[in-house]
Amino acid sequence: MKQVEFALGDKKFLVLYDVKKTSFISIYDFKSVLDGNTEPEMQIESPNPDEQITKVSWGPLNKSLYYSTDSGKMVLFNL
Repeated sequence: MKQVEFALGDKKFLVLYDVKKTSFISIYDFKSVLDGNTEPEMQIESPNPDEQITKVSWGPLNKSLYYSTDSGKMVLFNL
């Protein structure tokens, strides 16, 4: 696990992690996790297997994510 970040309002959180050389961002509902549901609401895989996601952050009103890659790219991902 590389990073965990709570969304505005603390109802959701994201987890950034790598499996082998592929990066994933998983988004969870906080209340569901407390109730025992460990399945993410959404999972985003790095679109390019040669690039790893290095950092991710929520966008305005939790409607998007911004992430950077190890090749220097900044990406806006609309949810």
